[in-house]
Amino acid sequence: MDILLQYLNIEKQKQEYIKVKDVPCNSLYQVICPALRINIADRALTFRDYMEQTYRSNYLLAGIMNARYCNRAARAVFSYVDFCQLTCGPGEASGID
Repeated sequence: MDILLQYLNIEKQKQEYIKVKDVPCNSLYQVICPALRINIADRALTFRDYMEQTYRSNYLLAGIMNARYCNRAARAVFSYVDFCQLTCGPGEASGID
């Protein structure tokens, strides 16, 4: 499943989207359910730091959407594996089995 992470660029007051491809689940409930340990919501908050460093602006996580039903242009596209690697701290395992 592909998802879109919706962020608000606080300075520009503009929505920006990041696409994460091949998330190992079938529904948005599975994406956000903490019991399944996919942790997209937590990772999306951590990813905000990466966005602020890369794009030199302040961001706020606004939503998580199924990319199949939302035809928005993404600012960047990451595979789930790359997204996990970007959001784990130094020295931590990515948690991908």
